[in-house]
Amino acid sequence: MLGSSGEMWSKPGVFSTFERALIKRYLWPGGEGRVIVLIASIGITAVALGVAALIVVMSVMNGARTKLGVQFAGIDGHASISARGQRIPNWRALELAARRQQAVLSTTPALEGAVMAASEGRVFPAQLRGLRSEDMRAFPMLSDDRTFVGMLPAHAGEITIGAHLAERLGVTVGGEVTLMRPTVSEETDLSLKSLNHVVTGVVETGLPDYDGRLVIMNLAAAQHMLDAGDAVSRINLLTSDAARAGELLRPLAAQLQGKAAIQTWRELNKTIFDALAVEQIGMSLAIGMVVLVALFNILSSLLMLVSSKVRDIAILRTMGASRTSIAKVFVAVGTTIGSLGATVGCLLGLSIVAGKDAIAGFLEHLVGDAYSAELRVFVDLPAQIGASELFAILAMAICGTVLVTLYPAIKAASVHPASVLRY
Repeated sequence: MLGSSGEMWSKPGVFSTFERALIKRYLWPGGEGRVIVLIASIGITAVALGVAALIVVMSVMNGARTKLGVQFAGIDGHASISARGQRIPNWRALELAARRQQAVLSTTPALEGAVMAASEGRVFPAQLRGLRSEDMRAFPMLSDDRTFVGMLPAHAGEITIGAHLAERLGVTVGGEVTLMRPTVSEETDLSLKSLNHVVTGVVETGLPDYDGRLVIMNLAAAQHMLDAGDAVSRINLLTSDAARAGELLRPLAAQLQGKAAIQTWRELNKTIFDALAVEQIGMSLAIGMVVLVALFNILSSLLMLVSSKVRDIAILRTMGASRTSIAKVFVAVGTTIGSLGATVGCLLGLSIVAGKDAIAGFLEHLVGDAYSAELRVFVDLPAQIGASELFAILAMAICGTVLVTLYPAIKAASVHPASVLRY
């Protein structure tokens, strides 16, 4: 019994006493509603799986973006001063202007050019990069034993090459590689400039495009190899905040207006980051379909609940229950189901993200060494999910649940007591 009429219709909060009792009754209808409970459970499970998958996907994609950013920053810095495809002869003045900026931590002039690398009859295109010795030692990828093997090229005739390029050329530390580039004389005669170099180190950046083409040598030796005089191609900048590099370097960009342009690491690698963004949107939409199917399950369970409780609704209407009260009950039931699924999915997704190392270790033990390299990539990838993204996923699931409950609630509220109780 719900109690006396006054107690039944009292409203101490959002829901009255009878509304709260009815919500509890419909959330667990007992033996006569096992099918409804089963369908609702399927909906909760599907919502939980969809929300968990969205959290995992967002975390992994954010981690991939962060890792790429760190790798690109380790090679090109957070920003770069260039002259739109031309070499910079007065690079020392530009470097001095950059160093005067408070946000700039370090500057690295670099000379780049296309060459051909050959060894024992194998010839592959390569990207030559000339750096000062002190700048090489400051690069994280050239000072980490996990990514660099050997010694830095300190003198002319010494080079460090990418790991994939070394593998394709069939050389290791101590091997010899010939660098070649075509030259045109003043008489327009075409010739081939060829110099032999000793490989003093091998570096693995984790970026295939770099590892398969990169050749690093001393800046002065690179200027001689490329006949560049005292010019450089760019000046790489390391700032105090990579994410805000463009904003921090805005005063410098205004100062260099007309002389050179500044591009951030995101702009330099815009194609890759645009592809990641498109992939993230596509995967999120695909997984969002799982949540949508789950919401339809909740819709069907509520419609079945309304159909099975038509007589109860008619009796409640005759006892004084308003249409608004009936609608509130069914909205609350559906929202509770969806919120429960979203909460479980949130906890599940965060647990997977937090325990990815243990999960990868278990899978590696399960499948053996065949997929150890692929699983290692999963372990090394940082998983990151922001509070705003987590809130957006939960809000999407809960708002979707509220929307799908509106039709069953309106259908329940529109039950006419006379037409039902007549028979």
